[in-house]
Amino acid sequence: GAAEEAAAMTQGGAVLLHGPRGLALEATSPPGLVLSESARAAAQWCFGHDTETGLGTSTLPGCPWRFLPLRASGQVIGVLGAKPQAPPPAPLAQTLATLAGQAALAAERARLATSTARAEARQDSQKLRNALLSSLSHDLRTPLTAIRGAAETLDQAGTALDAPTRADLLSSIIEETARMGKFLANIMDMARVQAGTLTPKAERLMVAELVEAAIGRVAGTAYSAVRIAPDAAQLIADPTLLEQVLVNLLDNAVKYAPQGSQIQITATRAGAMVRLGIADAGVGIPADELNAVFDSFFRASRGDRVAPGTGLGLAIAKAFTEAMGGRISAQSPRPDLPADGLPGTVISVELPAA
Repeated sequence: GAAEEAAAMTQGGAVLLHGPRGLALEATSPPGLVLSESARAAAQWCFGHDTETGLGTSTLPGCPWRFLPLRASGQVIGVLGAKPQAPPPAPLAQTLATLAGQAALAAERARLATSTARAEARQDSQKLRNALLSSLSHDLRTPLTAIRGAAETLDQAGTALDAPTRADLLSSIIEETARMGKFLANIMDMARVQAGTLTPKAERLMVAELVEAAIGRVAGTAYSAVRIAPDAAQLIADPTLLEQVLVNLLDNAVKYAPQGSQIQITATRAGAMVRLGIADAGVGIPADELNAVFDSFFRASRGDRVAPGTGLGLAIAKAFTEAMGGRISAQSPRPDLPADGLPGTVISVELPAA
């Protein structure tokens, strides 16, 4: 940087930039170099009056440093300092002035890059909030409408309805309430991920037990085919997080697979990792969207299928997997399915083997 360049020509170099708390030492060469009170006073005068100060100038010439203003966009943004052994001759003074100009341009580019990054971060945050509100309004409206309709029918018709009809309406209320609970749980999980409050445990777990628990929580997976290799029977993970990962992947597979089709669940050894695979025989994922399916609120363009949900299931699965020291990936089409049928999808999760 500029401090190193100044030190190469003199005995030391320093760059001070103006920030919220005034002029702050940004870099020194050699590292750890400390500016005396008189040097800091000369640097502050240089910054405040846009003029060179220190050794060899008419302003604070007793200071052993030579300070030059860093000008960018019509204003002084900082100071370049050099520590020559004697008042610098004209050629060295000119070289230091040129270096100050280059340093100012570099600092301005860095400032603009930081400003742009912050603006993009704010824009991404706004997009996330908008997507969240859109998801809430869309995905909660459907179950709320169903619950309200069933409840109003029960309230208005009352005993005039036969027992099977009342049972169907009550069942609809229970199912839609559970659906709302799942949406809200996904949103809360993603909030935990973004807040950085996840603290995964590292326990020795039996794969078969976790798979069985996850299957029990997802409708439509009772007849899944499960194959666990002997050397992949145990792994190291957080039981709660991994079960939720499996639930999200199974739920995703059920959404996009033909009704009644079998979901394949496998566990195989891959070096020091256990690879869990959730494979469906559904409509698949376009090749250019395989990586994006793990983004928040993203839904792949799987034909004309529009599955309900917040679009957070796979994003949460990815965040939980990586928090446990693992990796997640998607493959489509499935290599084991006939080429003339639906392509299918395999989501693979790799975690450390026990």
